[in-house]
Formats: sequence, C-alpha cells, structure tokens
Amino acid sequence: MSNEKRYGIGYALAPKKKQSFIQISLVELARKRGIDLICIDYDKPLIDQGPFDCILHKLSGEEWKKQLQEYTLKHPHVCIIDRPEAIERLHNRISMLQVVSELRVIQKNETFGIPKQIVVYDAEALSCSETPVELKFPVIAKPLVADGSMKSHKMSLVFNSEGLLKLKPPLVLQEFVNHGGVIFKVYVVGDYVKCVMRKSLPDVAEEMLKTAEGSMSFCQISNVTQDHGNDTYYGIMNLEDAEMPPATFVSDIAKGLRQALGLNLFNFDVIRDTKAGNHYLVIDINYFPGYAKMPAYESVLTDFFCKIFDEKKALEGGAVTDAKLDEKIEATREKDGVLNCIVDHDTDELGYADVKILCCNLDKKVEVTREQDGVLENFVAKSTDGGGSADGEILCCKDSAMEVVLQENLKTGVPSTTTREETSSDSKNAAGVISSIPHDEGFPHNDFDGLQAFQ
Repeated sequence: MSNEKRYGIGYALAPKKKQSFIQISLVELARKRGIDLICIDYDKPLIDQGPFDCILHKLSGEEWKKQLQEYTLKHPHVCIIDRPEAIERLHNRISMLQVVSELRVIQKNETFGIPKQIVVYDAEALSCSETPVELKFPVIAKPLVADGSMKSHKMSLVFNSEGLLKLKPPLVLQEFVNHGGVIFKVYVVGDYVKCVMRKSLPDVAEEMLKTAEGSMSFCQISNVTQDHGNDTYYGIMNLEDAEMPPATFVSDIAKGLRQALGLNLFNFDVIRDTKAGNHYLVIDINYFPGYAKMPAYESVLTDFFCKIFDEKKALEGGAVTDAKLDEKIEATREKDGVLNCIVDHDTDELGYADVKILCCNLDKKVEVTREQDGVLENFVAKSTDGGGSADGEILCCKDSAMEVVLQENLKTGVPSTTTREETSSDSKNAAGVISSIPHDEGFPHNDFDGLQAFQ
C-alpha cells in the first residue's frame, strides 16, 4: 500500500484508552503501510473533520451516535468500526452472553456454555436466607452495566447469604465455577484470533464456605492469594501447569461470536470447569479490550486496517460488473439451458453480509444482494443466450432493500425470507429477580436447540 493512495483513520477514544492503544510503534507501522492515524477533536463537530476513510471509536452516548449518523450521511463510504448498536449489546452483562447460547460450533470433544446466573433489581430479593433461584454458593456479584467504567469493574465473591446483604442492585449473580485459577483471554481482531493464559480467581474449597466472611472484593482475594498462610483454602495455580484449549475450538467460538455480534474488535474470557475437564464457560465479553497487552498487537491491527481498505478498494473498483462478487462465492451460471444458482452467505471484514445468492433452478430473473459499507446494493442477473435462457450476467442497480427479494414469483423451492421473533424475558418474580436466564448444562456445543435466548 506504500505506493498507492494513503488512507486516514480517525480515532475517537477516551484519554486512558488513547494512551494505551495509540502507541508510537503502532502509528509508525501503520504510516509505513499507507495509513495515517488521526485523532478526532472532541471539541469540534465530527462532521467538520476529516474526511476519513475509516472511524475507529470506543465512545458511547446518544450525542456521539448522532454525530456518527450525520457523518456517514455526508460520507457514505466511510467504514465505522464498530457500529454503536452492536457495541451497546456488550454494555449489559446478560445480553452479552445471550449470544453464546445461540452459537453452533461443530467440535468432537469439547463443550461450552455460560454459568448459571440471575439478574437482581431489588435489594429485597437479597434478604432471603438462601441464594435465589437455586444458585449455589459461592457466587460472583457483578454490576449489570458493563460500560468500561471503574464502577462496572467492582466485583466480589459471595460465600453465603450474609454476603448478599452488602450488595447493591441492579447486579448479576453468577455461580462461581472452580477452574484451576486460570482464565483464557481470547482476543479477536477481524478474523485474527489470539488466546492467552492469565491467572484468575483461585479455586474455593468446601472448607472456605464454612468459615469465610460473607463476601470479598476481587482486590481482597488477590491479596489473600499472596498470603501463603491461606493455601488451605486457595490453591495457587502455576500457569505452566495449565493446558491451553484446542486452537480450532477457540477459533470457531470466536468466529461465531464475531458474526453473531457484528463486531470486529473484542475479547472474551473463558474458563475450564475442573470437574468436567473438557467443558468450557464463556464468562465475559468486552469491546475494544487492551490490545497493547496482546503480543505483536501493532502488526495485527495494521494488517486488519489494510484488509479493510483492500476490500474497500475492490468494491470501489467496480468488480461487480464482471460478476467477481467474491472469490468464495460462485456466481450464477447456466448449464443445459437451466440457470443454476448456489446458496451461500459470506461476511466482509466489517461483519456485514457480503454476498447472498438464493438457490433455485429456473430460467427466470434472480437477484443477488451485496452490502457495501453498511449499504445494501442489489445486483440483478437477467440476460439470455441464443436459446433464450438466462446466462447469469450480473447487472448493477442500487436499491435500499434490506433483504433479498426475487423479482418473479418463483415456485421452484426458493428459500423464503423469515424474520426471527425475539422473545422478551424481562418478567421478574415478586422478589425482583429474573429467574430463568439460560445457561449450559454440559450440552455438546453443536446442539443448543433446547436453550432459549434472553434479552
């Protein structure tokens, strides 16, 4: 890219995130590869800045969303990483894990899911003598909102009902699972996946539940683990003794999460249940994590930026007129006078639907949908050879439709467009507790049909 057009990425990050992420090493490597990282001025309207080829951000709020919308209207080809609506899903510790139950990942030996958890909105629900809704002590208490603030990181380990009385709703109670004191942090940057091992909360022995105080903050637990006199209750785990989860298993989960969430920059935390051995639990998902802690983060992020602009350049080059929609997608073609279309669905670097082709055997008109920078464009195939049959030529036409629609009333087994009805489980019981948040009980991770989504 060094001898071609230079691209500008405007970044809008909080001061602390800017300090950790925008390192000189990243700026220089990106610059050498034709990319300029430009700080967005918060004191000026976004629409008066740039123009940028891409906007990288980790800001929230209605005002910022409004500015992004105005900017994309003025500059429709700008890439936004990532969409505010998709990011907001990770601001709630319930909705962030809902997607895990919807994933379908084919793997032979390993299983995965999420821990048992409930939402508590009212303090009265915590005054009962036992843990609500059959959760077993100990439980982890987490703030419901996960917006990256200091408050959202204040968590505690609760050993008994006495500890519940100190909590301040709204919060999430998540059943603690012994996991050998090791957590696997999986970083995702587009289609790049990196799993690293870190120390976590130590296992809790049964004796601890009988003698421990009501609750301990995570900071207190960290201090306790450094006191060798507490080895009776806390087994200090050496990372060298832990085994990494299978790489393909982790990558498949990461790919599924990326597609389901519509995000490119995130990480998720995974623990391994020591009782089950090959059963893993996704316990948290974070947007735009501390990538500077990831090995070689500069080259990973720069490669990601370059790939975005390579795709952008290909789209702007008009390749669709030659039916070169995607190297992974086979365009419509004719055999023996019958138009054969294949069904496929692919995503671009931004996670949008890239190409979708409906399958049918016919000599009628077929429409192909492609999304470019968040805007759907329809390409209608209608051309005939000497015999009067469609030969699969792709013609371009703009359209604002948000789904594939056939132009003819086709009766040859074309898949119909369906809308998934989202179910709401917001109902609380009398104590102010949501009592039916799905979790995995050890299903193979290619079989989640019995789990219901919570929103």
